[in-house]
Amino acid sequence: MGEEEIEAAVRLLRSKSPFRYYGIALRREVESFEKEFAQFLGVKHALAVSSGSSAIATALAALGVGPGQEVIVPATCGGGGRGGRESGGHTGAGGH
Repeated sequence: MGEEEIEAAVRLLRSKSPFRYYGIALRREVESFEKEFAQFLGVKHALAVSSGSSAIATALAALGVGPGQEVIVPATCGGGGRGGRESGGHTGAGGH
C-alpha cells in the first residue's frame, strides 16, 4: 500500500461517510472505484461487494441462476449468512 492509498483511506474516514449509500457527505468512492476498475479491466461494468459470498451470489444472479438450480461451488462457500435459501435458493452441490 502506498501513500496515495493511505491518503484516500484517511480522507474517507475523516468525511464520516464510509458507506456507499448513506452518510454525512457521500463521496461516491465506491462508484468511482468501480468505474476505474472496469476501465482497467476493459469491461463495461464492475461491482464492488463486501465478501466472497456476496461476490458468488451476485455472479449467480447475473447469470440468471434461480431457485432449484444446482451449482457446484467450493466446499468453503455457502455456509455464511447469505448462503442457501436466504440468497434465492442458490446452494452448493450438497445444499443446505
